[in-house]
Amino acid sequence: MTKKRLWNADKIVSISAIMISVMTLAVSWYQTAIIRQQQRLSVLPYLSFQNYGTGGANYKYTLRNNGICFYRGSVYHAQGETV
Repeated sequence: MTKKRLWNADKIVSISAIMISVMTLAVSWYQTAIIRQQQRLSVLPYLSFQNYGTGGANYKYTLRNNGICFYRGSVYHAQGETV
């Protein structure tokens, strides 16, 4: 009686193909995440307003540019004060 081999050429090739396709899927998923992040950052400008300490003595209202920024800083005047 002949002994049946556990690993033959067909099994090795098919498992290799499955592993390569899974790795290709992972790389594709990673590239998609990077492309989405770059597209979000390419929007000029992406402004966000935030309130801190609402109703308290340390109230702060901020404006942030989360997109690509072409300026270094700004001076704001509010009620006779420079902020």
